[in-house]
Parts: sequence; C-alpha cells; structure tokens
Amino acid sequence: MGDVGYDHSADERARRREERRRRRAEEKEQEERELASSPVRVTSFRSSNKSGPEIEVKLQSNDQSSEEEESISNAKSKLLRKAPTRMSREQSEDKPELNEAELKAEAIRLKREQENEERHKERMEELRLAKEQGELQRRELEERKERRRLKQEAEERRLRQEEEERQAREAEDAKKLREEIQKRRQEAEERRRNIQNSLSYIRPNYSVTDSVVEAEKEKSMSPEERAEHKARALEECVPPLDISANTSVENLKELALALQAKLVELYGVTFDLMKRKQRQEYDLNVLNSRIGDLSKVSAPKKPFVATIDTGLVSKIKEKGFFVEDKPVKKSFLQERNEGIAASGGVQGRLSMFQNKKGRGEDQPDIRRSGRSAWKAPTYDKCCICDKNVYTLERLEVAKKLYHKQCFKCEYCKKVTSLSNYALFNGKIYCKPHQRKVERESLQQGIGTKH
Repeated sequence: MGDVGYDHSADERARRREERRRRRAEEKEQEERELASSPVRVTSFRSSNKSGPEIEVKLQSNDQSSEEEESISNAKSKLLRKAPTRMSREQSEDKPELNEAELKAEAIRLKREQENEERHKERMEELRLAKEQGELQRRELEERKERRRLKQEAEERRLRQEEEERQAREAEDAKKLREEIQKRRQEAEERRRNIQNSLSYIRPNYSVTDSVVEAEKEKSMSPEERAEHKARALEECVPPLDISANTSVENLKELALALQAKLVELYGVTFDLMKRKQRQEYDLNVLNSRIGDLSKVSAPKKPFVATIDTGLVSKIKEKGFFVEDKPVKKSFLQERNEGIAASGGVQGRLSMFQNKKGRGEDQPDIRRSGRSAWKAPTYDKCCICDKNVYTLERLEVAKKLYHKQCFKCEYCKKVTSLSNYALFNGKIYCKPHQRKVERESLQQGIGTKH
C-alpha cells in the first residue's frame, strides 16, 4: 500500500467534481445549440383526465430526435400531474395555451433534475466506497500496529528471559570458579604443610665458606676420610624410612611426594654449587691470565702479594689495580743505544744475532723497552698439539698453556675465548654447549669431574 497518512479519496473527489462541472458545461452548450437549431410549435394543450378537464398538448416539429420526444413526454406527464383534478370545462377553455419556451424549459428542467439525481446517487456511492475503503485501511493499520506491538512485547520478553538466564549462568559460573579456587588453595596449602612436615628433619649437610683455610683443610683430607665424612653426611641427611606392611597407600604417596620434593631440592642445591664452582674457576683463570700479563712488564718497585694457588697479584696503591705505566716516547737512536748498553755492548749485540740465527726466521721480534733488558722468549708446550707456544699466540687456562687456535670447544669445534669458555670433565666447551652437556650428564646420572 502507499503512504498511510495520505488521503487518496480527496484527489478522487476533486477529479470527479471537475469532470461533472465539465460535463454540465458541455450539456448546457448542447442544449443551447438544440434550442437554436430545432424550433417547437405548440398547437393545442388538452387534459385527458376523466375526473377533470382534458389537457392535450400537440407538438409539431420538422426534425425532432428521440431525446426531445422523451423530454416532451416527461413535460406532458408533469403538466398532467400538476393540472387540477377537478376543473370545469369553462376553466379549461379559459386556460391560455402554453407557449413553446415554457414547454422546452420544463423539459430541460426535468432532464437536469434527473441528471442531478443520478449524479447525487453516483456521489453517494463514491462517498460510501471511499468511506468503506478508509475504514478498511484504518482497520488494517490498527491490525498492523497491534501485530507490531505484540511482536515487540514478545521480543522484549525473550530478551529479558535471555538476560536473566545469562546472569544466572554467570553467577553460577562465578560461584563454581570461586569454589574451585578455594579448593585448589586448600589443596596447595595442605600439600605445602605435608611437605614441610616431611622435610622438617632435613638439615643442610654442606657448608659454603670463602675461607681458604677450610678449603685447604678439606683438600688435605685423605680418600678414606672423605668417604667416611660422606657416609656420615648421608646418614644425617637421609634417615631411614618408617615403612611396614601396615603402611597405607596414602602414607606411601605422602612419603613419595616428600622424597620427590627432597630430590628436587638436592638437585637445585647441586646445580647452584656447580655454577658457583664454575664461576670461581672462571674468576681464577682470569686472575691468572692477568698475573701472566703483568709478569711480562717489569715493575721492580711495586709490591706483590702472594696468595694460595693463585699466583702473584700486582697491587698498585697509588693508581689502583692492574694499571700499567705509560711508556716514555723516545727516538729510535736513543732506544737502540739503550738496548745495546743494556745487552752488554757490542758483545751482547753479537750474541743476540747469533741466537736469532740459531732459532730460525720464524721467531717473532722481541720488543725493546728503555727499562728492560733483552730476554729470549720461553718455549712452552701446548696441552693439545704439544708444540711450542709463543707469547703472541699463548693462552693460559688453569695453569695450562694453549695455542689460540687450539683453544676450541669439544662440542662444536669452534675457537672460543677466555670470556666464553667453561670446563667440564676436564674438557673445554663454550658456555652454551657446556650447559647442554651438563644437563645431559645430569639426566644420565654421570657425575662431574673437573
């Protein structure tokens, strides 16, 4: 349907009024043309009523149509109805004859009345149809509004019910979640108390100290004393289990959990001690390498402090630790003369060339300093290739000498440096591979030996 608020019947009524106005104008023009074209002459008028005077109307015309005859007959019947029922013959004779214009006007009037009556009937029928159509549209609109209202109410009830169900479901889920969290907390607290009670008798059997004296004391112990000390420590750390035939499954499970927690703790302590030992060995190697570097520089007036199994550590009180003196810039002639004088003059110069010739041309040059005398390089053997190690290609690790190219990781066979190496089972590894090999060995139950 079209728009609900728009009244189409008003346009239809206006169109019909315009059509009726146009039709009346056309009929009026046609009547005027008929009056002008067809003259009517009245000869006599006589009434034929038995109870009254006879009225007769005679119309003469040359050219009359059927419509004019019908209108004239209607006029005659009208005149007969209007004529007095009781009229004497004298009165009828005295009645003047009707002229043509009055008859024609009466016929036209009757025709117009009939047309108006027909138009009135049509108008009333149109109004009735329009009213019925408007009533039908109104009822349809009300029914549509009612259906829309019922649909909205049903949708609101459905949404409200879904919202209530969702809120109830969320409240139930939240309640279950809180209960589950509370249950898990209680179980975790109970497990923690059980483990704490089962491990209450465990005491640490190790003692980590930085004292060098105690370290030396433990180092000086014989193998039998070490084995006896280890047995006593195991007896103190691992008491016998109280298990019998009457022990329940729950008690066995608790003992198993306690032993597992104890094993995890011991593995953690072992790993921490191993990492600490590796770090101490690394620091020891770095200090030894620094001692080796400082031993190459002559500093006769600087004090040295001897330590246990660590070599000599130079300490400069004025400028801090491991600070080298800045060399004095000298000319080439001054440096050559001082070198010759320090080597014993011409005789020392000759012996230097002889030693160089005997060693061969592959020996690197020895740098000269204004403060130190000429010294022949020492020939040490590499622990891997068993060849001579010179100063420029020398690495000292754990009191052992290596070539820089021989200092490789046993896992990836790549050259490593002092800052990225680690020892495991007497072998050299880079730190990532050392950790990997260590984890594999711990999983296989192999002990570590350095």
